[in-house]
Amino acid sequence: MVFGVAFAASCVAYLPILLMIIAVFGMQVKKSVSDKLNVVKQLGGIAEETLTAIKVVTSFGREQRELEKFTFWSQKTREVAGIQS
Repeated sequence: MVFGVAFAASCVAYLPILLMIIAVFGMQVKKSVSDKLNVVKQLGGIAEETLTAIKVVTSFGREQRELEKFTFWSQKTREVAGIQS
């Protein structure tokens, strides 16, 4: 009987510590996912802009600049997502 009471008391005592650890871990996961989504969103915008601009800039000879910009954001997405090239 005493064992059950002591076990319950220890569980109640450690509960706030466990909840705090879970909260910190959850915030880290949320931040990581948010960063990844923001970079992917940025890459999507750049890709759409680049594909549209390629049609226009071909006559102006700016293909290399557009390619460098797309490559930069593509590499940034790989880094944030943890993808090895």
